[in-house]
Amino acid sequence: MSATLWLLLQEEGAAVAPSGLVATLVAGPQVNLSWVITGIVSESGYSIERRDTTAGASFAEIDTVGANIGVYEGDAGPFTAKHRYAWRIAVLGGPSDGEVSNEVALFGGTSMMRRIRRYGY
Repeated sequence: MSATLWLLLQEEGAAVAPSGLVATLVAGPQVNLSWVITGIVSESGYSIERRDTTAGASFAEIDTVGANIGVYEGDAGPFTAKHRYAWRIAVLGGPSDGEVSNEVALFGGTSMMRRIRRYGY
């Protein structure tokens, strides 16, 4: 019985959050996100969440990607001077379901080179 329990615990693993989230703004404007998925097992995918920090909004899902994927490319939203959006990644399914990454934010401005600021990692 203890061997069976050990195998179940080994398969399930501990809850692990995505880490090392990085955002890059490219022409469009498009945002490219990448994150580390090491240690996350049995997930069904990842939720891409964004919030408008200028308006004080909460995070909301804007898209999803499949299991074992640590990149996303998508619309960055309407960037204007002093406007800021933040992104984070949430695990879908498996023992890490609901665990979230660090938060990254992109600030609007007058050039395409945006300042990137990281939170929580």
